[in-house]
Amino acid sequence: MNWEEARQEIKANVKIGTDVNSKRSRFRFVEAVDLSGLRVRIGRSNVLSIPWEMLETCFAPLNTAEGYSGVFFQQRYPSEYKDHDCHVHVVGRVFVKAGFAEAVDEHTYKTR
Repeated sequence: MNWEEARQEIKANVKIGTDVNSKRSRFRFVEAVDLSGLRVRIGRSNVLSIPWEMLETCFAPLNTAEGYSGVFFQQRYPSEYKDHDCHVHVVGRVFVKAGFAEAVDEHTYKTR
């Protein structure tokens, strides 16, 4: 699957209200999907902006032996990671909800 196919799967399967919680989280729901990307509510008052470019960058390692992980995210987006490390799981759960990835463990995602 290439990025454009993945983007179409995200658009088709991740809608306003989609639950992107992991086993250890609550209150993570997609608040908007638009031309710039996704906005995801985390907790009662915080919202993460997840631009399409970020999703594309994080999509690339899904087919590698290492997969998409917190280490990958932190290396590429250190300020976002420092601000809210929840970005790692939110991006991974978007891929899972889109239907083309699965969680390997608490910190790593790979294609199905």
